[in-house]
Amino acid sequence: MTKKSNEIFANKNSKEKRKEIDFVKGYFLYEDGRCYSEKSNKFLSKVRTNGKTPNKYYYMYDLTPYGGCLVSRLVMYVFGDHEYTNFKEMPKVIQVDGDPENSHISNLKFATQSEINLINNIKPSPVCYTDTGTIKIKDKKLVVNMLAQNFTYKKIAAVFETSEMSVYRFVKRHIKGQTV
Repeated sequence: MTKKSNEIFANKNSKEKRKEIDFVKGYFLYEDGRCYSEKSNKFLSKVRTNGKTPNKYYYMYDLTPYGGCLVSRLVMYVFGDHEYTNFKEMPKVIQVDGDPENSHISNLKFATQSEINLINNIKPSPVCYTDTGTIKIKDKKLVVNMLAQNFTYKKIAAVFETSEMSVYRFVKRHIKGQTV
């Protein structure tokens, strides 16, 4: 079956729609998120995966040889109204009703990371940390003075032994809008 012939199929006894997943042949996805393997002649089991917050979790399918794929993103990729041709390039997807069990196409929409943070009540950190959790940038006045002296983020990062991105985030969170 070619990518162009990724047509909608229907069970003989059902009006449910299914489509073949174009990047892993032999797997068919239904609008409600179920995935059928033609090779094994059975529906795949969803794997529950913990999220970043204690009460958040996701469901994934292990689509050999492709690897793990979030059910909601798969459904949106296969059935959603969009122009993405590469699964990995698609933006994040959320369940409108907030129920990770409900991955029906009618319950899914694209979302930005900011929208996801708002829904899950995740607030950005007030200070910039290293991977080990220790504070790197502590002196706001020093950073303001360095910016006033036309220091680049790269030079400021070297002083605090952190990344340019951490400096950028620090400036955005703590200094943005102030006259430097």
